[in-house]
Amino acid sequence: MPGEGFLGVAAEKSLMCELMGVSYAKPGHPEAYFRDFRAHEPENPDGWGLACYPDRSALLFKEPVGASTSLLADYLQNRAELKSQIFIAHIRKASQENTKGSYANTHPFLRELEGRDYLFAHNGNLDNFADLPLETFHPLGDTDSEHAFCYLMGRLALRKIGRWQPADFGLLWKIFQRINRLGYFNCLFSDGEFLFSYCDYEAEFQGKLKGLHLLHDESGCIVSSLPLGSGNWERYKLGELKIFQAGKLIFSRLP
Repeated sequence: MPGEGFLGVAAEKSLMCELMGVSYAKPGHPEAYFRDFRAHEPENPDGWGLACYPDRSALLFKEPVGASTSLLADYLQNRAELKSQIFIAHIRKASQENTKGSYANTHPFLRELEGRDYLFAHNGNLDNFADLPLETFHPLGDTDSEHAFCYLMGRLALRKIGRWQPADFGLLWKIFQRINRLGYFNCLFSDGEFLFSYCDYEAEFQGKLKGLHLLHDESGCIVSSLPLGSGNWERYKLGELKIFQAGKLIFSRLP
């Protein structure tokens, strides 16, 4: 569990990247939510990405430019025929100057394990992230986020997880807890069937970082760093893992 030193680090930092995830009961397109999400780009000008699963394979679009000025983002926002049960989106404010202007450092990230494509996006900043040991998976870029993703995938590879079982959810929560000890850590993660979402221990500490929010609508569940439009958005509790399948919340765990 994070101790007093963890709280001290949290009090000093202010980070701005934002996440958006969607789990639909049936394949759909998040046009309105993605439009509102892109409108937050002025505070997050260093990149954007949108990923989904039109079939078993993941489809990933990303650019190291602002989302609001991207012609590709315009196209995807209005492409209603791009349907999926799961979407993950990210807009980026680089926390380190040397990670700007690079596709490799732009979220989401993609890796394959046991015949499944996994997507990952992170909001936060991890100190001493190199302390997370890597096994089979290694970063292409320079971010703490991708390193954490490769660490996560390595842990899952050791368990040879093919199709997720309820017993595996507790393992995932423990891995997220381990990463969270290094700093701020909100994330979205998916294998195409499940949308996994984790909220940082100190996401609201002294107003320094966005947490995660959840909206249930007629199509399914929407997760976002900040509420997107109107509706009854619920705040995640600190350190909470929520897992969605086919538009429904199927698992939740707190510290």
